[in-house]
Amino acid sequence: MTGPVPRLTVDPNWLTAQLGAGGHLDPGDAVATIALEALTFVGATSDMARARITYRATASRGPSSLIVKIRGRDEVRRQIDATLQLFARETHVYRDVAAQLPIRTPRAFAFGDGDATPLMLEDLGHMRTGDQTQELAVEDAERCVDALADLHAAFWDTASLSDPRLMRPHSPPYTAMTAQLMASGVARARAQFAGDFPAAVLEALPEHPDDWSALLSQLEDGPLTLIQNDCRADNLFFTSEGAPVFVDWQLAAAARGSQDLANLLAGSLAPKDLSVRSHELLMRYHARLRAGGVTTYSFDELLHHYRQSVLWPLGQGLALLGALSDGDSRGVGQRIVRRALGHAVELDTFAAFSDMSPAQKMPR
Repeated sequence: MTGPVPRLTVDPNWLTAQLGAGGHLDPGDAVATIALEALTFVGATSDMARARITYRATASRGPSSLIVKIRGRDEVRRQIDATLQLFARETHVYRDVAAQLPIRTPRAFAFGDGDATPLMLEDLGHMRTGDQTQELAVEDAERCVDALADLHAAFWDTASLSDPRLMRPHSPPYTAMTAQLMASGVARARAQFAGDFPAAVLEALPEHPDDWSALLSQLEDGPLTLIQNDCRADNLFFTSEGAPVFVDWQLAAAARGSQDLANLLAGSLAPKDLSVRSHELLMRYHARLRAGGVTTYSFDELLHHYRQSVLWPLGQGLALLGALSDGDSRGVGQRIVRRALGHAVELDTFAAFSDMSPAQKMPR
């Protein structure tokens, strides 16, 4: 389904100044025209479009197209952005952090305020795209796991994690907002999956935000690193050589690396691949993490943290079924819940949390 074109006019003079400051235009060249067109997908929390650009110079070296990104205009998404500072955080990552990352991200060409002026990013439309409505191939998952290990090893327990612009996803006010979103989709999940999962499994899903908050608060212990924090197929592109390119850094956080792994694997792999290959992929990640210099983090610790972190993609899928359903025209939330819930049952995810009542334990 094609998304709407954002209600936004990009000023050619503003874009000329931005491209010139970044060294993307020759002296004397300038943007002549900008035409916005709809993308084939919509953002859950942002409005996006492709900008087709022409220049005064016949042989301009400016980009012929860019991806335009602004804050979502509806009230729900504006409230989410105001609480979570999504646009400001992503701008910070692309402007101040991207050059330090050992993994590939889109290049940023223009930095706006998110309202009158957009963030403008490299157009990756020529690359193979990930698709949350389809299962991620194991070969692609392997390359992503390698890249995540490199990212996490590079920032493992570093001083840069204290930057206040990074999210702390398991502390207020983030936990309160996240818990509300996760709880919002439980009733719909119980109705939609009544024939796919035992009733006891669906009833074990917490339906009150306070219960989600209590679980989420237990995900903050353990070593921290820089995580992308929304690592799933929809936020991946692949080069012709198969190397992953990670997009959408609105939720970039100082948190456990297992959270990126759980989002990627439990949110995007086919259930049969999760059952057969997830342990192998975790071992691959741990070995590469050690090769990157992280030698004090055991595989048993990783496995325990991963079991708990599966809660995150499950909750993300529930949020897309509930409060964020208007931005989920492709049914991504339903697919994430199906994958992550089955994986949570298989790993006995809820039993990995302390102080759980017998009623909250998820039956197999």
